[in-house]
Amino acid sequence: MKGAAQAAQSRCRVQLTQVRRKEHGCQSINSTVIVTCFNHQAFVEQCLASIAAESIRPRQVTIVDDASTNDSLETIRHWMARNAFPATLIIRDRNGGIRAAMNDALAHSKVASIRHVSASDWLLPDELSGHLRTLLHAPESVGSVVGDVGA
Repeated sequence: MKGAAQAAQSRCRVQLTQVRRKEHGCQSINSTVIVTCFNHQAFVEQCLASIAAESIRPRQVTIVDDASTNDSLETIRHWMARNAFPATLIIRDRNGGIRAAMNDALAHSKVASIRHVSASDWLLPDELSGHLRTLLHAPESVGSVVGDVGA
């Protein structure tokens, strides 16, 4: 894992946003949400708002801007600052595609339960908690949960 993190560090700049989480009576769960963004300026705020609205928050949120050529990165930064949203922001210097963006994010992940969301998508209300609840109650042979499992 150390080698992967060093390789990711050489391909991108990592900005750790040191913002205190505003606790609004919500719990935290041992999961990571990874948001990948390339030129999704029109959608990224809705995506981030859907993650912030989860009743049970992920322990870690990692956002990767894959060298967007529009104002996606500034939109992400402004949204994070306005909402005091704690996240790791990875800024790629050159576009490497979804696989490279995910590899960079995974190198910084500290938990095993991972949910990917493209910045052009969003989570339905309590989608993350529904998926995790289903996974926790599933047999050990189940390693992934996708789709509409209910809140």
